[in-house]
Amino acid sequence: MDAAKGIAILAGNGGRILDYEGVDQATRPIPPLVMVPTTSGTGADVSQFCIVTDTARSTKITILGRALVPDITVIDPVLLTTMPEWLNAATGLDALTHGIEAFVSLGHNQLTDHHALRAITMVMSQLARTIDDPTDMVARASMAQASLEAGLAFTNAILGATHAMSHQVGGLLDLPHGVINGVLLPHVIRFNAAQDPLPYVAIATSLGLPEGRATPEEAAMAVADRVDRLARRVGVPTGLAQIGVSESDLDVLATNALLDACMSTNPRSATHREMVDLFRVAL
Repeated sequence: MDAAKGIAILAGNGGRILDYEGVDQATRPIPPLVMVPTTSGTGADVSQFCIVTDTARSTKITILGRALVPDITVIDPVLLTTMPEWLNAATGLDALTHGIEAFVSLGHNQLTDHHALRAITMVMSQLARTIDDPTDMVARASMAQASLEAGLAFTNAILGATHAMSHQVGGLLDLPHGVINGVLLPHVIRFNAAQDPLPYVAIATSLGLPEGRATPEEAAMAVADRVDRLARRVGVPTGLAQIGVSESDLDVLATNALLDACMSTNPRSATHREMVDLFRVAL
């Protein structure tokens, strides 16, 4: 779907796709966009984002613009049954990351919060079901809706450090985006919550976590732990080292992550040293 968006940009504006990095750089009209998602989900079928790998720099660039929101999206849960298990897990964790990062984003609002929380609870309860039984159409429909609602949330609230970091790892090593998100998200939650755990309390409450009375810090840690358990449950590696990231990569990964547009709405800013340390914790 991002490829279709890129093609549409070039059809209407010409040039090279890398020329359009940033916000609203494509100034001429583009052809109509009709999307039929086959995963659950990237949210590209309802978002203003287009992510493109810059192979020369081994990184991913972000292209944003309201013109990139598709004109028509057709969502059919039956199509989701065509995914292999690893892609089902990866895209489901991507949808979860969209929901959580949109909810705690500096750009959030009541409408994005509504969609984000619904998406989070649906992924938490339904993703593993689609792994256990790929033909469970109730779970498939819930995951399709979760992807849609997470997409509506993040295209308005934007995202955070997990995506800023994941874009760099994916660009450097050509790895599945959702898998990287699944590794990084618990660590980013803990990093953000160390400064301000309150945004995660509502997420914990919606998931029934933790049991009994808890401080905001305990609630945030419970969310991180729950995300980590789900990622392990659906088969995601436990650290970045397992998917090819090495200590020698951390400096350039941190430098590029801090330049990523998604960092602008992360609830906690980071120095270069803090970003290197965050990558290191996730190794």
